[in-house]
Amino acid sequence: MTAILQTRRDHWIVLAAALLARAVVPIIAIVSHGVDYLLLTDDSHEYLRLAESLTAGSFSRDGEPELLRTPGYPLLVALGVLAGAPIGLTIAIQTALGGVAAVVVYALARQAGGSLGCRDTRPVALAAGLIYALDPLSVVHSGFVLSETLFTTLMVAHLFVLSKYFETGQTRYVAPSAVLAAASAFVRPVALYWPLVVVAILLSIPASQQTRRLPARLAPAVVFLALTLTPVLVWTARNASETGYSRFSAAGDYGLYVSLGGAIEGLHRNETRQRVELLAERNGWTTAERYDYMRREGVRTILNRPAHYIAVHGRAILQSLTPAFSMYVEIYLPDYGSANTWTRLFGSAAIHPRDYLPALPMYLLVGLACATQYLLALFGVRHAFVARSGTTVLVLVSAAYFLFMAGAVGDIATARMRHPAMPAICVLAGLGASAVIDRYWQRR
Repeated sequence: MTAILQTRRDHWIVLAAALLARAVVPIIAIVSHGVDYLLLTDDSHEYLRLAESLTAGSFSRDGEPELLRTPGYPLLVALGVLAGAPIGLTIAIQTALGGVAAVVVYALARQAGGSLGCRDTRPVALAAGLIYALDPLSVVHSGFVLSETLFTTLMVAHLFVLSKYFETGQTRYVAPSAVLAAASAFVRPVALYWPLVVVAILLSIPASQQTRRLPARLAPAVVFLALTLTPVLVWTARNASETGYSRFSAAGDYGLYVSLGGAIEGLHRNETRQRVELLAERNGWTTAERYDYMRREGVRTILNRPAHYIAVHGRAILQSLTPAFSMYVEIYLPDYGSANTWTRLFGSAAIHPRDYLPALPMYLLVGLACATQYLLALFGVRHAFVARSGTTVLVLVSAAYFLFMAGAVGDIATARMRHPAMPAICVLAGLGASAVIDRYWQRR
């Protein structure tokens, strides 16, 4: 009974920390800039327009069926459109989702700690939950009309439910985890290939004595794959029937040509966009033909210059690991300027060191939080490798998958691309924090 009360208390601590941290950002942003500032990027405005099209009975852009984005996040924004408060209700829901995600990170870390043989998994879970609750990247993105919070909440819920299958061996957890994985792909297509990774894990790691043999592991893998692929194929059929484009989303083709291909060729993404627009106008291409061309040319560019591709991809991953400095500086110091940290440090205009003084506390706070997460996560990785349980493998592989996919956007990569990997990184940081504390007390 005492253990249950302690767990509930931990849940409330993590939830309160997450909700409070996420409520502060949009409030200060609105006071400093106005409510429209929460439509931070071009992506935000596009999500709002697509949500409005959904409320009108279609999913389209400029009268044509939408192919680039999927309807998952616009459906969330559409709730706000219907209520007459598209920005306010969306941010309120995302604040709540951020709290839910932090509690799920707590639960996932507790299972990871159990798989490592920890006698008391509460310190591991509480550390992971609080690290995620106060994670600067997760906090700041929940305050804007962007898809990261919904996507990451669905993904961490999927990881937790699937880890229950590995913990208990009960196949009833496979179906709901598959539904959550499929739903996340409809929010951001970056999760499209994740089910294939999960199937490989399901086939490789037995969940119980009954699944020691490979044939016994086939059934969960087939069920998972069928439930994740079915909605994807239905949406692909919708695209093919309405536009002739027989793929789930054009985001991958667009990224191959505009982001990766352009970076490999040393071109700005605006140049590659203009080039394909001119070709489309000259040849009278449909939207589907335009994206087909992007896919072919993007693949050709990568195959012709593999060394350049590896360099661009690797550089993009490193860029995604940087702290989200500029977002915080713009919110809390509206008169400081909109140039990001990289431009200020390495731009053509010489900037006097005293120009950094107003933002120095923000740089130190966000940078220290990010560096601490990474350091503790590295300690956690070592312990997770020792366990090699289904839960720890899921955590490690999901972090690797989303960090690798962050490099697929080329030179436009920012800290935002790292967001889906943060639950796994925070679980590993929780494991690392617990190990560091245990070692400290042993020395004492």
